[in-house]
Amino acid sequence: MSSRAAGLGLLLLASVGAASGEPLALSSRSVVFKDRNVDIAVAYPHTGNDVIDAALAAYADRNAADFRKQRPDFAHGDHRHVLDVTYSIERNDGDLLAVHFTVYEDMGGLHGDSAFETFNFVLPAGRRIGLADIVDGQRGVDRVSQLAIADLTSQLAQPDHVSDADWIRDGAGPEAENFTNVILEPHALRIWFAPYEVAAHAEGPRMVEIPLSALDDVLSPKWRDRSKPP
Repeated sequence: MSSRAAGLGLLLLASVGAASGEPLALSSRSVVFKDRNVDIAVAYPHTGNDVIDAALAAYADRNAADFRKQRPDFAHGDHRHVLDVTYSIERNDGDLLAVHFTVYEDMGGLHGDSAFETFNFVLPAGRRIGLADIVDGQRGVDRVSQLAIADLTSQLAQPDHVSDADWIRDGAGPEAENFTNVILEPHALRIWFAPYEVAAHAEGPRMVEIPLSALDDVLSPKWRDRSKPP
């Protein structure tokens, strides 16, 4: 590893670990709609940052609108189609706001379906970042994939779990779209996998946590550029 790459990695680690501002004051808002066929509740945080609030409100409105488009013409007995979106705040330290959404849909099948979406906003500008901003191109994706597969294998590759090596490789292989649900913590990168992505539905969601120190030579400094417009 070159001295320049090592320096960038150390700079990123130092910046991630030290908050430069105050946490945002958060409140909760929601989009709710009910009729005889659908039951929609989409919760999301309000931050007071106009850029972030516009992005989160648009996300909530889009989820509700898309689900209403799927509404049946009639109710199936007493069953209504359900959309329930909840969230957790994974980080709010003045440097970055990280929000993790869980999207639950019940369309009347054998069981409901769950999915995730994560938002990482660099403060104070409110620019949203993802894996492409955190790691350096394909070599960064390759490293994340390698470490994620190793972690998931230790979690799932035993006879009492419903998964296998091919399933894990399909869901966590070296393709950026496999790692859309990430949270940048001060010293780690957390990645969520929804049911079916790396194992059977019965295994539930899975989370991998990769220390930033394990990514030191493939970290990108781009996300720290707060002068860029969101």
